[in-house]
Amino acid sequence: MWNSILAFPGTEIEFEVKVEKGSFMDFGCVVYPVGGRRTKRKIVFTIYIQEEKGSKRLFYKEFHTGSESEGIFVKERVELPLNRTKKIKIILKTSQKKGKNSDSVVAAWLNPHIFKAKDPEKTKKIILISLDTLRRDMVGVYSGENWLTPNLDKLAEDSVVFENAFTQSPWTLPSHVSILSGLYPINHGISTIGKRVSKETPFISKILKNKGYLTGAFTGHGFVSHNCGFSIGFDIFKEGSGIIDLPDSCTPLYKDASEFIEENKEKNFFLFLHTMQFHSPLTPSKEVLEKIPPPKELFWTMIDLNQIIGGPRATYKPMNQEEIENIRFLYKGEAKTLDELLIKPLLEKLKKEKIYDQAMIIILSDHGEEIFDHKGWFHAHSLYNEVIRVPLIVKFPYQKFRGKKVKENVRLIDIVPTILDEFGIETSYKLDGKSLMPLIKGKEKEKRICFSEIVEQEEVFQLPSRISVIYGKYKLIFNESVNKWRDNLFFKSPENSLFEFYDL
Repeated sequence: MWNSILAFPGTEIEFEVKVEKGSFMDFGCVVYPVGGRRTKRKIVFTIYIQEEKGSKRLFYKEFHTGSESEGIFVKERVELPLNRTKKIKIILKTSQKKGKNSDSVVAAWLNPHIFKAKDPEKTKKIILISLDTLRRDMVGVYSGENWLTPNLDKLAEDSVVFENAFTQSPWTLPSHVSILSGLYPINHGISTIGKRVSKETPFISKILKNKGYLTGAFTGHGFVSHNCGFSIGFDIFKEGSGIIDLPDSCTPLYKDASEFIEENKEKNFFLFLHTMQFHSPLTPSKEVLEKIPPPKELFWTMIDLNQIIGGPRATYKPMNQEEIENIRFLYKGEAKTLDELLIKPLLEKLKKEKIYDQAMIIILSDHGEEIFDHKGWFHAHSLYNEVIRVPLIVKFPYQKFRGKKVKENVRLIDIVPTILDEFGIETSYKLDGKSLMPLIKGKEKEKRICFSEIVEQEEVFQLPSRISVIYGKYKLIFNESVNKWRDNLFFKSPENSLFEFYDL
């Protein structure tokens, strides 16, 4: 999905803009037949630049429709021939070369944007990577198993590693809205299935786009989709790159990310990547599993937990210790797959294009996963630490704060304010999160309060309402609707207390 300007043949669009000397315009053109018609036509795309002395044609291209292809799509770049910075008028024109203009063809300009090419080493890059469902203890730098994710661990050496980062929701939809907006679920309002992100939500993509950054997102679909409103503020938004159904979904995700980086390395950009590689079904390759110490008993080399356990309504199905260890083995396989198929080639690409040093790279998980830690499976139903305590690794530009470990509690809503702080960007939006900079620099004395929540959903997932509060080493869980679910045979929680209080 691109930002597009619909332009049926016969359309002429004008806009005025102040342009610097040495600027370019990147754009795409698309022609698509409507209603299955494949009438042969010649659709023409033309770009003119108009100054005081007259106009000049910058671009001309004919597209011949009526072929067997579903549509025609091209990416283009033109130089704006200016000898000084000035205001100009740019005209985008579409026409039909022969016959009458027709509505049997859709034509559009895709994401036209003007930029001044910079030395890639002098650009600003922000890359936010969400490894959906990844447990904290499946990352070597946290677990101590340095053979598991060596590439993530290598990045961690150049980064700040947050030992106690907490998500604001234990499932994908509300958690990602909080990550991208810096708002608690109660304030962004997306806590149940069927809700769509409002255009007024202060997504970091929207803020950065307004500051001249090119914004791109490639996601694993699921809830992180256009249908749920996640395309807000993105110039380019493609869902399905890291989709759950593929055993190596990181491969197409890396391909899309690599192309985006190569095509836009001369620009300031924000790139959001999301993969569901770690999400069930667990299908690591044989080659990957051979690199992991095997369990005592091997029942499965791949597994769909929904089928084995019986889906979310059988969350608390018991399994023996050997079966649990086998499932953990497969999760480790998916963690290693993430490391080898996404993190390794991505870091190599950034270094090859000479933009690794100045890039801010943020790697996190939207939530964890219960592997029978509290006698249950999956996520979304509880607020125990295996689900809400997540990995968070932040590489700052030029490896600032390299090797620092932060033990204090932080929240995923702190990501957006930290990005804005690092790049000196002000916003009028009121955010719930707070920049991590004072904490990293050792200048913050007051402990941060970490809230996480589940909003009751009876129709689909049968989720009880729960709230957790963490302050320092203390944690309180309020199981608001525990009595309602106490006798539910499909959702038999081992903990039926109204309050749970822990010294962590």
